[in-house]
Amino acid sequence: MAYVALLVIVVIVGIHVAAALKFGAITGRRNAEQQLLDVGNQYRIALLSYAVATPTGQSPHPPTLQSLLRDPRFPGVVRHLRKIYADPIAGDDNWQLVMTSDRSGNSRF
Repeated sequence: MAYVALLVIVVIVGIHVAAALKFGAITGRRNAEQQLLDVGNQYRIALLSYAVATPTGQSPHPPTLQSLLRDPRFPGVVRHLRKIYADPIAGDDNWQLVMTSDRSGNSRF
C-alpha cells in the first residue's frame, strides 16, 4: 500500500514539475517577444529620425545600421540610435536590412 501511495505522489509531483517547466518556457518566450517589440520600436524611431533629418535630394534610408549610430551626412556627431541592439529571440546582433518595393517602385524599409 505504501508503494502505491509513493507512486501516486511521484506522478503528482512529476505532473506539477512538467507544468511549471512549460509555464516557465511560455513566460520566457513572452518576455523575449516583448523585448523584441521594444527593440523594434527603437529601430523604428531611429529610422524615422534619420528620414526626418535627411537633407533635400538625399535618400531618406540609411545604407547600414552603423549610419544610425553616427550619421555620416553631417560634420558633427548626429546619433539616431544609441547602440545596435541584440535580437532577444536569436540572441545576436546580426540584423539585416531588407529593402522592399512599394507600389510606386520606390524602395523603403
